[in-house]
Amino acid sequence: MEDQEPKMTPQKGETTVHQEQPSPMPKMDTEPPQSPEPSSHFTPPSLKTGLGFRIFVILSLIIVAAIYGGVVYLYSQNQKIKKGETSENINSNLTPTSTPTPSFSPDQVKIKNGSVVREIPGGETTILVDKENYDSTGITGFAKVVVSPDETKICFESWPPAPEPALYIADIDGSEVSEVSPNRQNCVWVPDSQKIMYVNSSSKTTPANIYLFSPTDEVETNLTKDSVSEGTVRRYEIVGFSADGGKIICTYEDVGGTDEGMGGECEIDLSTLAVNFL
Repeated sequence: MEDQEPKMTPQKGETTVHQEQPSPMPKMDTEPPQSPEPSSHFTPPSLKTGLGFRIFVILSLIIVAAIYGGVVYLYSQNQKIKKGETSENINSNLTPTSTPTPSFSPDQVKIKNGSVVREIPGGETTILVDKENYDSTGITGFAKVVVSPDETKICFESWPPAPEPALYIADIDGSEVSEVSPNRQNCVWVPDSQKIMYVNSSSKTTPANIYLFSPTDEVETNLTKDSVSEGTVRRYEIVGFSADGGKIICTYEDVGGTDEGMGGECEIDLSTLAVNFL
């Protein structure tokens, strides 16, 4: 028989004391905690950074290309404008406003400071024939210039007191100058621009006749010398052309001889060269 511990029966009025059993220690895992497996959708930071950089570079290249293309386009349009070209796709606001070259007008050709010039109103003055190249005109230079009806040639002249008064013709730009004859003045062009007419310069008491000159064959013809009676000193002047351009209108005055003081009007037929007194 085993000895049994006597059970203590608390007496009335005594407090029963229960001894608590210590709680068993939890079992510690000897293996370290495992890191969670990375998700298949996870992108390392380095990859994100590289992708963003590539996108930035691509966008930058696109912007640079767009700017370069715009600059090239504007440059090409500017070059077209400089060359005077037009394009249908150029905005009207970009259309250049150019000043047209002034059209030629016979009244632009004149004598200025003794030289033959072309003077454009509001523009430049171009010397066509410089008096400094013609010593025979003296300090006064040239006195008169006339443009041909077809605007291809000019006739100009120097008057007394020039040392050697003379009449000249040239191309409209002042080139190909040639002297027609000395002591000739008051040049006019025949309507077809193929010939010129003029009178000789002389004193008021000596004859003045009307001449016809052809620049092509350089032949001068005195049209009025045979229309005067012997002993009469007559001076002719050119007035202009008839309405149909077939006749030249003139006047005359007798300054010596039996008919001194007489005068009147006349005309010369350009086809027959006959002188008629009106």
